[in-house]
Amino acid sequence: MKRFAFALAALAVGTLAFAEDAPAAKIGGYLNAGLYIYNSDGTTTFKSYADDYDAEGYQGVLSATLDATTYGYSLAVELAQSGAAVDTAYAWVSPFTGFKLYAGTGSDALEELDDNDAKLFKNADGLSGVFSASGFTLGANISAPVAAAEVAQYSFGAGYSAESLFDAVFTAQTSATEKKLDAYSISASLSAIPSLSLMGGYNVTANATDAAPFFDVTASYTINDAWSAGVLVYDYLKNNVDGAYGNTSDLGDSIYYVPSVTYAAAKDLSFTGSFYGDTADEPNYAGRLAASYTGITGTTLSAYVEYNTNAAHMADDAKPLTVVNLQFLTSF
Repeated sequence: MKRFAFALAALAVGTLAFAEDAPAAKIGGYLNAGLYIYNSDGTTTFKSYADDYDAEGYQGVLSATLDATTYGYSLAVELAQSGAAVDTAYAWVSPFTGFKLYAGTGSDALEELDDNDAKLFKNADGLSGVFSASGFTLGANISAPVAAAEVAQYSFGAGYSAESLFDAVFTAQTSATEKKLDAYSISASLSAIPSLSLMGGYNVTANATDAAPFFDVTASYTINDAWSAGVLVYDYLKNNVDGAYGNTSDLGDSIYYVPSVTYAAAKDLSFTGSFYGDTADEPNYAGRLAASYTGITGTTLSAYVEYNTNAAHMADDAKPLTVVNLQFLTSF
């Protein structure tokens, strides 16, 4: 209900924005659909998946965004085979240079760096204020309690951007049920070395109860016009959080790693080979060969073949898994 209330608020602002002297809203979105085929223990199963770890069926987003000089809004609705839901719904005003006040949900008001979804501002509801000047950014958010047992939740953060050198962001959030710090993250990206992209973060969730920290690093290096290499590393330290890239097994105190190599065979065609592994007690190893074609404007056609040795991380019931995934993604 709260998300739909924010959606209505954004639509109200949007109605004002369609006045004669206001810029027009930009309408956009995307549709993601695919075929997921997997074989385990001699049995082949076909499913229509938006991707290999999301809801079955198609997935899409329809959005309306307006960015005027001192105000704007964004409304995005997720459309899926199982139904529709509000993804983002917020409006913003800028009463003076460098400051923006956001009301709604999913605004990502303070740009966070990490490549996982543990983003405190992106996922926050309520009111957010962000001030930026001379490379520094300060932000704060307050979200009203939803249930009787909850309390107001506060988020705050700070960031610094040294152009062409590095970026760094710190965020923290209180618990929705207790008046104490519940989560925080420190993330940074390096851009000072040509051809190298490096980003990392340290995240702690459920700090008010049973802290669940994890550390992640993403790196990629462009070797030449045709070849590039990368690696993704998640260190789950002592917690049992969901794994990266859809791996939802209980990894416990382990490291999850994905080295990869990409070859650009043509302007619109590339191939990527990846190896997925972890250091759990009963590890899973997987190899993936993927292809991607972007020759059609606004559309990506992709496919991969993957072989997992122990996708369930269970020694007594380990069944190798072969996967073929065909993907269609188009945006407008």
